[in-house]
Amino acid sequence: MDARSEVEAIVDVLADPTRRGILLAFHADPRPKTAGEVAAEAGVHRTVAFAHLERLVRAGLLAVETRRGRPGRPAKLYRPGPGPVGFWYPPRRFLELARLLAEALGGQGPAGERAAHDAGRRWGAGVGDLEAIGDRLRREGDRVLVTSCVFREACREEVVCWLHAGVLEGVLGGAVRPLGRTERGCLFRLDSTPRPEPVPA
Repeated sequence: MDARSEVEAIVDVLADPTRRGILLAFHADPRPKTAGEVAAEAGVHRTVAFAHLERLVRAGLLAVETRRGRPGRPAKLYRPGPGPVGFWYPPRRFLELARLLAEALGGQGPAGERAAHDAGRRWGAGVGDLEAIGDRLRREGDRVLVTSCVFREACREEVVCWLHAGVLEGVLGGAVRPLGRTERGCLFRLDSTPRPEPVPA
């Protein structure tokens, strides 16, 4: 399928408001769901929800897996697809650009991590609102769990986690350091003590 046809196919899939609402609900709450659970959330019959879900799967906007280990027929579980929802025409390679820059910055070692962290902190302080950024997180004592990372697709390099820590620091205040990825999301440590400003040389 060429780029123009791909754009037309996605526009056609998302033209239906119910289908669009189902997709947005998955990105707000990415946990796997059955067609019955989606139907209850969307306020439609299960067969209607199933048809919408299968159409989203065929378009590559959702993924599907089978839940086994329970009595009866195995259930299909739907979840967000492997990549972000977006399209451009003519094609743009923003994700590849982000990965290449992260790889180059990560190759600079601690200096690259500091640069990424400082850049993220400046941006986060300027935005000042995690909802505007798109992050979804939970506070657990001095830990911050980001359950939906806005940098996930570009996060092959550890330096991206340092940039993300800087963004959180700019919004939340204090000092934020990455602790790594878990099954539930990306984990950070938050020290609520304000970080001292660097002394000019």
